[in-house]
Amino acid sequence: MFRGAMAAAAAAFLLLATLSGISAQGARCHAQDNQALLDFKASLVDDTGMFNDWVAGTDCCKWNGVMACDVVTGRVTELNLGGSGTSPSRNPSYKGVVGESLGRLSGIGSIVLENFDLKSEIPASLGQLSNLFQLVLGNMGLVGKIPASIGNLKKLQNFNVNNNALVGPLPLELCKLVNIKDVDFGSNQIGGTLPACIGSSWLQIEEMDFRNNALTGTFPWIGNLQSLLLLWLNKNKLSGRLPPSLGRLTKLELLDVSENQISGPLPKEMGYMKSLTDLVCSRNKISGSIPPLIGNLSHLANLYLDMNMITGSIPAFLGNLKSIRILDLSRNKLSGSIPPQLGNLSDDESVLVDISFNRLTGPVPPAVGGMRGGTFIASNNALTGGFNLALARLSTVNLANNRLSDARKTGSLPTGVDNQLAFLNLANNKFSGQFPSWIFEPAYIELDLSENRFRGSPLPFFDREINNLNLSSNPLATTLPTAKFKAASLSVLDLSNCQLSGPITSQFLFNLNPAVSIYFKNNKLSGPLPQDIGTSLFRCTELDLSNNLLNGTIPASFSRLDALTFLDLSGNQFVGDVPSIP
Repeated sequence: MFRGAMAAAAAAFLLLATLSGISAQGARCHAQDNQALLDFKASLVDDTGMFNDWVAGTDCCKWNGVMACDVVTGRVTELNLGGSGTSPSRNPSYKGVVGESLGRLSGIGSIVLENFDLKSEIPASLGQLSNLFQLVLGNMGLVGKIPASIGNLKKLQNFNVNNNALVGPLPLELCKLVNIKDVDFGSNQIGGTLPACIGSSWLQIEEMDFRNNALTGTFPWIGNLQSLLLLWLNKNKLSGRLPPSLGRLTKLELLDVSENQISGPLPKEMGYMKSLTDLVCSRNKISGSIPPLIGNLSHLANLYLDMNMITGSIPAFLGNLKSIRILDLSRNKLSGSIPPQLGNLSDDESVLVDISFNRLTGPVPPAVGGMRGGTFIASNNALTGGFNLALARLSTVNLANNRLSDARKTGSLPTGVDNQLAFLNLANNKFSGQFPSWIFEPAYIELDLSENRFRGSPLPFFDREINNLNLSSNPLATTLPTAKFKAASLSVLDLSNCQLSGPITSQFLFNLNPAVSIYFKNNKLSGPLPQDIGTSLFRCTELDLSNNLLNGTIPASFSRLDALTFLDLSGNQFVGDVPSIP
């Protein structure tokens, strides 16, 4: 977790090392450090030869992982060893313990040990290393508690023990780390409360990562940490309210408190966090309305308030946040209409607005299409009206599970680069009657009209360049087309539960040649299957013809369906055996 301050400290240390003659190629290693490192090696199992050059009687300043020594004293100043694993995996070739002997390296400034598989405790002797400014013990399988002696490291700036199995509570002595800039305790099993004293002692802190632990209690008072840039407290068990003092953190860029048990309203003072780019409060119990001052966060790029208990309407001022890329308000208790100002958000294909699973009513404003190329998800509400073609400026629109019923054409299809719509989901609404002609106009990749009340032939869709077409659970009450049609792009076709009748013809299957997933279950299709079905559908991986009125023998060409992984022919009137399918 190195950022500007930590990198500057490391650079300053290396510059000082050069000016004072610190070099792994300078003086011979100090005898005490030589023995301390040999003792450390003895506490490990090395199956790959990382420590092959760690031999008694040789200069430890030239050993693998010993990055620097002081040429005047011969003391080791930097140790960097990695077990060649990547988080969250560890290299099982390196086992053992983090030996107490490291505490005898009295001149060391930086220890970086990562990706071993030690399953040992952090030795208390490390607290003796008065020159240590960096201690990284990430992804090591460490257990037990962080020793209180770490609080003695007055010069420590970077302390990283992420992705271990450490437990809590955190020792109060950590508050003595008055020069700390970066702490990463993420992905451990640390419980208890965060020491309140960090809010008055870690005044130089820039990054704090406590994510994925078992911390309890209320949110810490940290309003005095004016240098704080990044704060992760997600995936813990914090409760209570977010404190108004957060508004004092004017340099904070990222705040993630998702997946806790935080309750109460968002404090209006959060609107003073002028540097904030990422605010993540998902999966809590936050209630009340969205404070108006949130509209002042001009740098905000990602706002996640999903899966809470937020009430009131969607504020129009959110449309003024020009930097927004992700706005997720899904799974709350928001009501009222969708503000057309949401269309003022950036016309960038990376923009995503998710307001699904709320209690929103009224029509979808056509102005929302102003987010050209973006994704708009408003499923599972109580929206009414129809689909305005101005929304085709978006690349993805999901309005499933609403009360849309007006199938008349409204608006005009955008032209040129403004015509972006590729994914449209209008499933489980209240559309009825024949398929309206306007619905064929956009060049879809995926179209879902399932669970409506459309009737009539779906043939026009087959002449479109659609990859995924779902018309299931509509009362089409028609037969499958027998004329030749173009379906060169069709990959998935679902006509289940559509009151289809009549035969499945060879011509129809030939037209479906590109399809890999075909679902025709729960209809009234009848007659025998074409003998060349295995030849026509040789690309097919899933085929469901269950619960129809099909009869006769199962064609021998089924044995050519080499790619088939799922087949259901049950609930029909077939006779004979099923041919062997590779």
